[in-house]
Amino acid sequence: MRHPELFAAIRNWRYELSMQKEVPPYVILQQKALIGISNLLPRDEKQLLQIPGIGKKVMELYGEDLLSLIDDYLMRTKEAE
Repeated sequence: MRHPELFAAIRNWRYELSMQKEVPPYVILQQKALIGISNLLPRDEKQLLQIPGIGKKVMELYGEDLLSLIDDYLMRTKEAE
């Protein structure tokens, strides 16, 4: 995995959201999506939709949150181009 800190941040976000909604974490976002995001660092909705496990419904519900988590990570690690 190329960005384990981002993976951990998204996993924590997913866990907190799953507790609020009283559903298992995988209902919010599948593990393969966490791994894909952590490896590919999508920067916009189009790129995010290319990740396995991210479809239109996930994008509608959580796309902004996920992109915000990625942006925060990139700002912290100064990997933004």
